Amino acid sequence: MLGKKNKYLPNNDPASSVLGLQQWKWLDETLENSAADIVIILSSIQILATNHPYEKWSNFTADRNKLLKKIEESLLHKTVILISGDRHKAGLYQMGNLVEITASSLNKGSSKPSETDPLLLGETYSQINFGILDIEPSKNKITLSINDKDGIELESKIINL
Repeated sequence: MLGKKNKYLPNNDPASSVLGLQQWKWLDETLENSAADIVIILSSIQILATNHPYEKWSNFTADRNKLLKKIEESLLHKTVILISGDRHKAGLYQMGNLVEITASSLNKGSSKPSETDPLLLGETYSQINFGILDIEPSKNKITLSINDKDGIELESKIINL
């Protein structure tokens, strides 16, 4: 739901959904049947962030809770990483063992200054940026990093496998 000045309002209607029934079914089956040790979930909108007034999973309370519960069940035996964009800024977010990297964009940074969020690690970066997901099985680690347009690392998070 769109509020004043293009700010999105939470939609607590349980019938509203980010994903359709077929998409939820596919996600359930994929997570349940995956033999992978690492699962990467891509979303066009942020999953963990809660504070900003734009599109995000937390605007659909029931769906976000449902998704996080499915991911939590998967975390018992897998490493799950979330990747999102569509913000014209970057940030790293963490809830328990679940980490999300938001990196966007290479074409236009944000004019809005940084923001806060209880799940934000460090700060947000409004300049032109990109993210790197470096999986190093021989070192038992994954590094998520936010980089400026010249490739200079702005912030990173290591996940030990």
